[in-house]
Amino acid sequence: MELTEYLRKIPLVRIVVPFIIGIILQVSFSLVTPFLHVYLLVLVALIMLILLLGLLSTRWFNGVLIFLMCVIGGIEITYLQYEKDDNLYEGHAFIISDILEEVSLKEKTVKATIEIKAVKQNEEWTETSGKAVVYFERDSMSENLMPGDRIAFEPSFNLIQNAGNPNEFDYKKYMAFHMISKQAYMKSDSWTKVGVNDDLLLKRISSRIRSNLIQIYESSGIEGDELAVLCALTLGYKDKLEASVKKSFAGSGATHILAVSGLHVGVVYLILNGFLFFLDKKKIYRFVKALIILSSIWFFALITGLSPSVMRAATMFSFIVVGQNIGRETNIYNTLSASALLLLIINPYLVKEVGFQLSYLAVIGIVYFQPKIYNLFFIRNKIMDRIWALVSVSIAAQLVTFPLGLYYFHQFPNYFLLTNILVIPFASILIYEAILLFVFSFSTGLSLLIGKVLKFTVWMLNQSVKMIDGLPYSTISDVTISGTQLMLIYLLIIALAIFFIYKRGLALMISICFFCAIFGLSLARNYYQLHQNMVIVYNIRGVSAINFIDGRDNILFAGVDKEEIDNLHYHVKNNWIKMGVENEKIIPLSKLSSQYYFSNFMTLDNQNIFYKHNIINFKGETFFVVRNLKDLPSMEKEILSVDYVILAENPGVKIEELLKRVTCNMIIIDSSNNRWKKDRWITECSNLSVDCFPIEDNGAFVLKF
Repeated sequence: MELTEYLRKIPLVRIVVPFIIGIILQVSFSLVTPFLHVYLLVLVALIMLILLLGLLSTRWFNGVLIFLMCVIGGIEITYLQYEKDDNLYEGHAFIISDILEEVSLKEKTVKATIEIKAVKQNEEWTETSGKAVVYFERDSMSENLMPGDRIAFEPSFNLIQNAGNPNEFDYKKYMAFHMISKQAYMKSDSWTKVGVNDDLLLKRISSRIRSNLIQIYESSGIEGDELAVLCALTLGYKDKLEASVKKSFAGSGATHILAVSGLHVGVVYLILNGFLFFLDKKKIYRFVKALIILSSIWFFALITGLSPSVMRAATMFSFIVVGQNIGRETNIYNTLSASALLLLIINPYLVKEVGFQLSYLAVIGIVYFQPKIYNLFFIRNKIMDRIWALVSVSIAAQLVTFPLGLYYFHQFPNYFLLTNILVIPFASILIYEAILLFVFSFSTGLSLLIGKVLKFTVWMLNQSVKMIDGLPYSTISDVTISGTQLMLIYLLIIALAIFFIYKRGLALMISICFFCAIFGLSLARNYYQLHQNMVIVYNIRGVSAINFIDGRDNILFAGVDKEEIDNLHYHVKNNWIKMGVENEKIIPLSKLSSQYYFSNFMTLDNQNIFYKHNIINFKGETFFVVRNLKDLPSMEKEILSVDYVILAENPGVKIEELLKRVTCNMIIIDSSNNRWKKDRWITECSNLSVDCFPIEDNGAFVLKF
């Protein structure tokens, strides 16, 4: 079948691809203009004029016209979505808002996403819109907040800001894609519940149902990690998951099991389709069956939180059910395109969601590559054939998703085949058992019995995941690829697929070119990493962290204890991976103090760095770390001359007193200092015309050589 002929059979693909291109263009380059729709009308009028004059081939130009209109449509709808959701009132005012989603319980706070409905200022109420994140002081009232609860308060909104550390997760951009740019903290006595918004009744009901289902799990004797994994796998509730459990699932390549997706919706569909087989006899019965299945699928999607993966799966299966009911075959690519188009029209920023990208790519990979991989071998044994079918699905999905895994998560699970052979059957069995438990929850005896079986099954799943994660070389970690390399890898996969499937020699030559380009970019990055020299003072609240990078040597002076290492890594690990440095050598800041003046307790295998008596010398640049008043040289000694002074851990010094004993080019106020001291030092530096760099305000200090 010729390509042009096949493309005519998938018209929705030809619409959704340029539509996505338009969204990406708007998100990446902010092609914001209120006259975009005018440009669209002018473009259409111009094209119609050209067609009427017969200047171009109609069929060819129709294709170009549709492509351009879809691109502009993607740009327009993204712009309109931004305009609609960026109207949050700024300043102090009395506000009425609704809780949009189920709240998340933190150690000391309760996190909620709210939608502003109205503001009161000068004794007048004004309708407004916009979303924000609010952190409520944790108490019995805030813990029981539900979607639809209407609250009144007078907040002081702050713009969501990043810490400004190099290559750290861009939380500000992430929240912007969810149309949220502001946040606030509310004490227990600063807000009150004033009612319920019936427009969010469906979400409210689903939240209650999910809470009741979790209570059924708990009353059936399921607890601990088993309860946490079961809630995530069947209900999409992840607040109970411990970091160690997440790490094991990530290391073994089983994270996708914890995200409710096509696997889970597919099992629900198969169960309902099997139980309702008796409704296939007449057309009216088939219609009833379709309604039951559609209602059940979307109810399942609702109680699991309407994540992008489950919405995609629910939408796709909905199209399949409708197609079967009207007696027509559905093209899977049209079905996928229709579901993607619908979701992106509702929220175009979903295109930047990692889960959305992985979900669609995995399905496309399975649909296209799995049959071809499966047909490579013919296996007579039915059990082995089922296993091979499962393996072929895993290979197909991994083939198209591993580049994104490397780009976003910097790791590759080596035993992904073994993982999927074990965990996918477990996941399917767990869904069946969970449904059975819910059906018989009215009987205490039966629910306890089923609960024991269910708990054992989850325990077996967890043990399998831990076993795989614990195998030698289970994960290739700390891998980094650039955005350019990501695109080249996908082009390489496409070119190799064309070569192996259609036996095109040109495709092989192009594949070799792509491979050489990827390899060349890796060599260039390695060369840069071997010659990089950098000093970074990180912005980590309450922590002093000074990083010296010499090639791939990674030396960190930090005021942290063992309990704070994980928090430190959260802020700096991604930067270290991007820079390709070795495991860090952490030197406590206490080693810089004067008691170690005649010794160097930390032996460094690096001739470019020297530290003693609170002074660090790196590549000829000197840094004087002041942690208390005793660190300053005495008045009797010569004035100390350094390049940079770093004020850390709240030293009781005044800038004027400091400058009598030290001369420097800049004073760096790191993030371990109290805010009031920082503000006082900034004022003193301004009065004395001294160059000052407050880390908390400006983000990390980065000095490149």
